[in-house]
Amino acid sequence: MAWILLLNRDGVRAAWSSAMEREVELSLRRGDIRVRAQVRGLWDDLMTAQVRALFNAPGPYGRSAGLVPDLMWRDANGDWVVGDLKTVGFGRWRFWSRGDKTVPPADCRAATVHREMAYKLRRFEKRHMNVPTGVTGPLEQRLDELGPVQGLVVDAFGELSRELRDLLAYAAEQTAARTWAEDGATSCDHAAAILKQHLYRRWGVVSARAVAQTRLNALRYVGANSDFANAPPAAREAEADDRDRATAYAFAGGD
Repeated sequence: MAWILLLNRDGVRAAWSSAMEREVELSLRRGDIRVRAQVRGLWDDLMTAQVRALFNAPGPYGRSAGLVPDLMWRDANGDWVVGDLKTVGFGRWRFWSRGDKTVPPADCRAATVHREMAYKLRRFEKRHMNVPTGVTGPLEQRLDELGPVQGLVVDAFGELSRELRDLLAYAAEQTAARTWAEDGATSCDHAAAILKQHLYRRWGVVSARAVAQTRLNALRYVGANSDFANAPPAAREAEADDRDRATAYAFAGGD
């Protein structure tokens, strides 16, 4: 579990989340669905210029110190829906120690997304906007107006949360409605079924590739001190390519 936390600190697990975010966004755009990624500005009008600068200041991994939902899209009714993409690494807390074993780990994580966002906004309001404890501030009110934040979660084995599965089906159905005739499908429903299978495979491959890369990058922590003080810096892309080629030669029996 420690290596997962450390990799998250160095932004390696963030690369897994970012890869999935790009793939989901692309799938929605293929369905001609209006979508925004890394949604900024949702709360700007509720803050003074000074507070807004603090909220939008750079944070870890190049992210904003404030709240920036990963995705926002138009649903079938034309309403905007906010979603945040999360990943679940294999470990005790999210898997075999979860409270309700009948609920998959991805769905357990998805159930906490809106609550976590509300907590972060309350903490910011209390610290920078003098909102008393127990009082719903303007930022949290705006979050409630936007509706429940959808937990778009994928776990280490490619399992998707219910919200992410629903979004996959929506992307497939919207794409099918636009392209089924020109693609030669027998019906819109037939095209949608094919596209759902395609997206399950495609999203699964993207997630599996990112998980594999995360594990490969974890090798740099092998042999580090208990506090990981002597762990080498994050591998650069060129160094990762060299390592991948060396691994390929080793498996092939080359020199």
